[in-house]
Amino acid sequence: MHSYYSDGKPSGENVMVDAAAEALRRAGHAVDLVGRRTDHLRGGAGYTAMAALNTATGVGPSPVGELWATEVDVVHVHNLFPNFGRAWLRTLSQPLVVTLHNYRPLCAAATLFRAGATCTACLRGPLPGLRHGCYRGSRMATLPLTLGQRTLRRDLLGRADRLIVLSDVQRDFYVRAGVDERKLVVVPNFVPDELDRGPGAGGAGWVFAGRLDDAKGIIELVARWPRELRLTVFGAGPLLANAKELAQGRDVTFAGHLPREAVTAAVRNARGLVFPSRWPDPFGLAYAEAMAAGTPVLARRPAAAAQFVHQHRTGMAVDEVTSDAIRAAHELFPSLRTACRAAYVAHYREPDHVAALTGVYLQACAARRAKRAATA
Repeated sequence: MHSYYSDGKPSGENVMVDAAAEALRRAGHAVDLVGRRTDHLRGGAGYTAMAALNTATGVGPSPVGELWATEVDVVHVHNLFPNFGRAWLRTLSQPLVVTLHNYRPLCAAATLFRAGATCTACLRGPLPGLRHGCYRGSRMATLPLTLGQRTLRRDLLGRADRLIVLSDVQRDFYVRAGVDERKLVVVPNFVPDELDRGPGAGGAGWVFAGRLDDAKGIIELVARWPRELRLTVFGAGPLLANAKELAQGRDVTFAGHLPREAVTAAVRNARGLVFPSRWPDPFGLAYAEAMAAGTPVLARRPAAAAQFVHQHRTGMAVDEVTSDAIRAAHELFPSLRTACRAAYVAHYREPDHVAALTGVYLQACAARRAKRAATA
């Protein structure tokens, strides 16, 4: 199940939901993808008010009719915000798996990021987010999320038999918020088989791929980019004009939002991928794609990519992406390409992802059976 974000704001979450469904089908599993798309719904009369009501109360569109039309072994929820209700979860009898792609149950902005730094003020309750207007910079827009936090944690996190997180970084925040750590299972994102073109040859230029906003660190990156090195920026966002202004006099090209295949081709021929996120990004999909390409990564803490880089020796992890750090990485990275490809083979292949999901589904089924037996 997935409430799709608007295509006007490209979402790695949308991409991974579709990719996982296809991977499971290729492995022989029957998958019914129940989705509601913001782009299809928001033109309707009263959509904004209805989405706010869904979010605040949990009462809203339910997939029950579609789920019960077929024999369902496991219900796997990716995202319900803002196009599905949550009340139906209270009477769900099937095993429930939830993938936590971000921090929405803990944070109105879903990022644990405010005022240029990691923010954990709402881990135990949502009122600080309302006070700061953390969703879209508006208290009014944040209010439905604040009102819905209690039932969201109860109906989604509490009811789930297993909760998939994308990294240990993300897992630690949910544990700090009081989530039962026995439910949490780390399953990283993956690269579909059809996108694996083997390791690339590398090159002299660098790549940034992501949304151009404050949390992604694009302004600091461009401002500090060494004038003698080349950077290609893939993506769009509210800070595009600011970034272009800062890039004057530097060898920085803004390529816009291009198909995923075009970006992965550029990464294969790059010296490195730079990942300057300022928020605790649970898993940058671009990191897995860089590993498949054999391209090292320069990652900024606290993003999970920095932890992966440190663990697998696939680049450099830094507290700040400075000019000196970029230059040092430029010299080091050609020697790391073999290690990067090995990390992909060990951690981010499609068959391994399918096996991990299947294992989580079996765990959820066992947990649900145990709960039924305990209450019989």
